Amino acid sequence: MKNLKRLPAPIALPLLGLATFLATRRELRCLLGDPHYVEINPHATCGCDEDHWAFLLPSGQRAIVIHTDSQNAAHVYGDPPEVAPILAAFGWRVDDPRLVFPEEPWTLQ
Repeated sequence: MKNLKRLPAPIALPLLGLATFLATRRELRCLLGDPHYVEINPHATCGCDEDHWAFLLPSGQRAIVIHTDSQNAAHVYGDPPEVAPILAAFGWRVDDPRLVFPEEPWTLQ
């Protein structure tokens, strides 16, 4: 992850949701480090805190991870919408049982 550049918040939208990573807040902080931004406004987050990480990969791809306590999971977003380079940059394997891939990417607006 040392070749990733931290992106400043707020992140320009829209972004496409590419995967869900089933993990606790603590597990994700161990994997990605301290969050770049923590949203604590319950009106903006459906009632819970959210941890946000935003990176620029060496290829120019943006990768955003948002962990939601209410779901005990993190959503992985990318622009362009290619999940394999993001997972590789984070050191996550495509066959990790904690990863869930949607049939179609969803839009974060």
